[in-house]
Amino acid sequence: MKLLKKIFSKKKDISSPPPWEEIIEAMYDKDLSFTEGTEVIKVIYSKDKSKRFIILKSDKGFFKYVYEELCLFDEEERMYFHNNENIYAYWSPNDPSFAYSFFDTEENAFSALISEPEYKKYFE
Repeated sequence: MKLLKKIFSKKKDISSPPPWEEIIEAMYDKDLSFTEGTEVIKVIYSKDKSKRFIILKSDKGFFKYVYEELCLFDEEERMYFHNNENIYAYWSPNDPSFAYSFFDTEENAFSALISEPEYKKYFE
């Protein structure tokens, strides 16, 4: 027990994150893996590339889209990922309700996507 306390009580030297623009560039097209049987069809980035819509196709032939935003890890989270110092951010699904809309074609999914308030605000 003392050994565990000693290991976890040590303060690791965590470097400050690089500028936001560098983080955005490093995270471009990262974390695009989804459940088995789901294929990424298209990724649409916001003007500043910190948000994205992803159109997915299931192995059953249905389409859906998800909306994600780039989020920074805080200092405590960066300590957890200390072994890989290049991890400063992650893509976070913003609204889980998007997962429940299924479409029969990619075009129908895209038509619905462009009517979303987030798309109108950040992507046009």
